[in-house]
Amino acid sequence: MTAMPAAKSLEREDILVQMANYPLNVETLITHCVYEGDAARRLVRLVSVQYQHLSYLIPTLTAIESRLNLLAQQQIRFPDYVATAFQQFLQWLNGDAQQPVRDRLTGAQEQLQQAWRKGRLNSEESILLIGLLERLLNFVRIADAYHSVSERVSDWTPAVKPGKASRAHKHVDKGLLLLSCFTAFIATFATCLFWIGSGWRDGSTAPMKLFLKGVLISMAISLIYVTLLIPQAVTFEALVICLAPGLFDLGLVIANPSTNLIGLIVATQIPGLIGMSHHFKPDLQLIVNAMISTLVGIAVALVLTLLIRNKRPAWTATRALRKGIRDLLQLITALRMNTATLTARQQFVARTLDRVNVILPRKRVDPAPELVAGGNLIAEAWLGANCYDYYTRHRHLLLANQIESAAMFHELSQFLKQRLKTLDSTPSPALLHELDVLLLRLEAAAQQENALFAPLFHLFNIRLSLYLGARWPQPLAPQNRT
Repeated sequence: MTAMPAAKSLEREDILVQMANYPLNVETLITHCVYEGDAARRLVRLVSVQYQHLSYLIPTLTAIESRLNLLAQQQIRFPDYVATAFQQFLQWLNGDAQQPVRDRLTGAQEQLQQAWRKGRLNSEESILLIGLLERLLNFVRIADAYHSVSERVSDWTPAVKPGKASRAHKHVDKGLLLLSCFTAFIATFATCLFWIGSGWRDGSTAPMKLFLKGVLISMAISLIYVTLLIPQAVTFEALVICLAPGLFDLGLVIANPSTNLIGLIVATQIPGLIGMSHHFKPDLQLIVNAMISTLVGIAVALVLTLLIRNKRPAWTATRALRKGIRDLLQLITALRMNTATLTARQQFVARTLDRVNVILPRKRVDPAPELVAGGNLIAEAWLGANCYDYYTRHRHLLLANQIESAAMFHELSQFLKQRLKTLDSTPSPALLHELDVLLLRLEAAAQQENALFAPLFHLFNIRLSLYLGARWPQPLAPQNRT
């Protein structure tokens, strides 16, 4: 339901990337709260709910955009009651909280169904309009929930009951984690071998993979102490006086979040570079050896890291894209085996939206051809949700009306398996044929039984997400549909 329009703009892409970064920004803002006690951790649970609300913005808004584009392309005019509902939605969006926008959108959907049953609207027009109103209603729910949680956070007291953690199923690239671990091991192992080979009898400093800037700063500070200050300190008290100002300033640098990492690097390097002994006289040769060893170790570690773990953003995004398709294939398999649950649907949507937030920023900075052709998983999130809503929610109703969906799910699974091999694969004509047959059967059955309109609606959404340009099937020649 979220195919991108033909005319793309940089401003539109910037908005998508900005929305994709919203959840990450929320996590960054609340990270420090975990160190502030139980009260702050309760607040974290509340704010984490906003993470989920912000994640739903991208698929909801792109679905609204997609349907508006389709309605414009097919020159479908809004009925008066739909235009009135849309106008009230715009007024509500501009800050008029008194508008009964939910009731108006729901009422317009019911009127569209009645118009379809009476033959005033065809199936395609009515379902497209109902889908648009449903997405607008979803946006209203997201906005209301967001503002509700915002008020609870602003007025938070210890008496507020925390909600459940809402992001228990985040996307984790295990392949990238294993590659990082392997790179760290090889770099550490190689530099330790260098340390063993270059170490003197009096000892040395093991080279560590640290930022070169911090190491150079620590080397400069160490030389000042070794050549100027420490040789003049003949008592313990004098040594304390020499070291105290530098250590105090170093503590301030570490305490500042913006310079914390550099401060830690300097703090870990200075003691080894100074090489203090029990007689308070550092060995200059030992210090020079330690400095050379550290610089060479950093160079070796950086070269190894660049050679092994030098992956472009498109590589990470492509892995997330394939993982999302594989996750959708597993959900389809669970649907066919009647083992899918509502929890599985929710977890699938959460994981897929996490991957969307991973893909969009990387796709913008590194638009590899394979990644651009593969999409961004927004359509896959809707596809999985609609497959569940179509089959699992209405399975008994479909079986009672002898509507079998096994062939359609088989063709869909074959298409997803092909996409795992080639991301730019297109759905097959056989899948379109199975969807058309089901649509026509459900359309006829829904005219007789109102309950079948819901699975008809979700099945049309499935077809539209796979074949955006395909119009409503013709009952006389299903084999010629394109």
